[in-house]
Amino acid sequence: MTPYKITYDAEAQALYLYLRDAKVERTEPRGEVIFVDFDTVGAVGIEILDVDAHLSRIIHEFGLDPHLLTVLEKIRQLIPKATKELVLA
Repeated sequence: MTPYKITYDAEAQALYLYLRDAKVERTEPRGEVIFVDFDTVGAVGIEILDVDAHLSRIIHEFGLDPHLLTVLEKIRQLIPKATKELVLA
């Protein structure tokens, strides 16, 4: 499995997937709930709002590791109720 840094905001149902460490030059929306950050070389990260409804499609569209669905479920189990956000690296 390719290691990704992931930020998940349980309250907002938003996930940010860091594809690589680079300075973001621009952000392009892909519909209303998906935003892709780019530098001069290519994609840097992907923000997914309403992640439950869209993660499967993003995995397929960007050729990401399908184990991200399992990782997301494990992330949810790790987040204490009082915590808003969890960062995995």
